Amino acid sequence: MKSLHRFAAICSLLGVTLMSASQDAGATTAPSQKSFGVFVSVGTTATIALNGYSTLNGVPTFIWNGVKASMQNYALAQSGDPLTVTGGIRTSPSGGAASIMVMSPANIGGQNKVNNTLAINEFAITCSGAGNSGTPANYAPALTKLKAGTTAPCATWGAAATSRLNFSFALYLQTQNSPQDIYKSNGFSIIATAT
Repeated sequence: MKSLHRFAAICSLLGVTLMSASQDAGATTAPSQKSFGVFVSVGTTATIALNGYSTLNGVPTFIWNGVKASMQNYALAQSGDPLTVTGGIRTSPSGGAASIMVMSPANIGGQNKVNNTLAINEFAITCSGAGNSGTPANYAPALTKLKAGTTAPCATWGAAATSRLNFSFALYLQTQNSPQDIYKSNGFSIIATAT
């Protein structure tokens, strides 16, 4: 008898539950909504790193010893040249541009004689390579001469460019017009800009 009462009680509970569920099924609920905002600032970027330098007194340095011209009267540095330029470039979608330039110091004086000078235009750069990903670079012509106290182009990009850099930067020296001496300068730099 007790089990019959328990069975009836369970059926009664199930009936209440089913009735309650079927009543809720016909009811409509209003959606709940909350607005939110998004602010994303994507700026231009220009970053570079150089790999492959030799060093002289702890300073990254291109080194020529007993130079013999080999390529159109230009000799490649004996210090692990060319270097690998890595980094990233991103320009604005409209009117943006980016460049990698090489800045040169004034002409370099010799150490052994007062009037011995190595002209900066005796140096030339070649920037090239297919290792970049994204927007391809426009490279300056091979053996682009450097100019004293100013910049020379290496690579450029236009508007809406996004590029991961991985290309070669080589520095050459033409020496047939230079008097024998020791010439040292650390006034060179490579500059990346983006707008």
